[in-house]
Amino acid sequence: MCFFIKNEIRYNRKSQHYGVLKNKSRRGITSVFMTTKKFSSGKLNIPMNKNAEINNNEPSYFIKRVRTYEKGSYGGKEKNYKLSKEDIKLSDKIYKEHLKNRKMMKKRKKKEQHHS
Repeated sequence: MCFFIKNEIRYNRKSQHYGVLKNKSRRGITSVFMTTKKFSSGKLNIPMNKNAEINNNEPSYFIKRVRTYEKGSYGGKEKNYKLSKEDIKLSDKIYKEHLKNRKMMKKRKKKEQHHS
């Protein structure tokens, strides 16, 4: 488990979800998580094109909230999971939106500090 591979699917013990790895930093690994539930924390999840678990036709979803956890909370690569090309693009879009929102929040915080 020493290698980080973008779009690899791994189980996260802390969140108890499978996640699509997007970035590795000092803070940990950032993932877009998947679920079979239509809602998470009262928010509507984004439907996936196809369930990532091979031979499972149950509807599955991406959770909108992108999270970062320490490397140790992730298991090894899931061999029975694979994303479709459409779902890789969708998970990338969710991650890019997360980065954009994070950048906006940083700017907003700086602005608030100057006006205090």
